[in-house]
Amino acid sequence: MNLCFAGYVHTFLGNQTHTDHFKLLNQDGSSLLVGARNVVFNISLSDLSENTEQRIEWSPRTRDTELCLVKGKSEEDCNNYIRVLAKVDSEQLLVCGTNAYNPRCRNYARNNESVYEVIREFSGKGYCPYDPTNNSTAIYAGKK
Repeated sequence: MNLCFAGYVHTFLGNQTHTDHFKLLNQDGSSLLVGARNVVFNISLSDLSENTEQRIEWSPRTRDTELCLVKGKSEEDCNNYIRVLAKVDSEQLLVCGTNAYNPRCRNYARNNESVYEVIREFSGKGYCPYDPTNNSTAIYAGKK
């Protein structure tokens, strides 16, 4: 991901050991929330540095990975690619990922240290694509 500020190109590369399938999910004031493989990066708009304390890490459940592999999918595809993110309110996020071809969603809220913590997890079927390469769009229209 590249951004140009005052003639300088700033680059955020994420994890360089594999394909992240980046997806810009939300701009939140002075930062971007970017979904990737097993992670939501919180990136400062001023210099593209990562706010690591606000990173959300979320790998697929072991049983989902095993089932994904048994179905003939690749190890790379059997990860959790974050594809949906919506602000529920000023302190809460809805995050959904492919979860090894068994989509899952979570609600996250910030604790006193501004770190995101899981407050609820549920099936993401109907919210999120199964395939990490699927290009989708989501709009949050209110509480369920």
